[in-house]
Amino acid sequence: MAAKNVKSEQAREETPERLLAERFARGEIDESEYTARPDVLRRNLGR
Repeated sequence: MAAKNVKSEQAREETPERLLAERFARGEIDESEYTARPDVLRRNLGR
């Protein structure tokens, strides 16, 4: 079994989009909220 590379996991960028996808994957938000949020993020973050 290979050792887990903690440093590479920590280097993974925690973007708002990634956090949104993780919340959706955990079932914290439903599909309608998941699909609506990127538009809100883009408007508020200027992306």
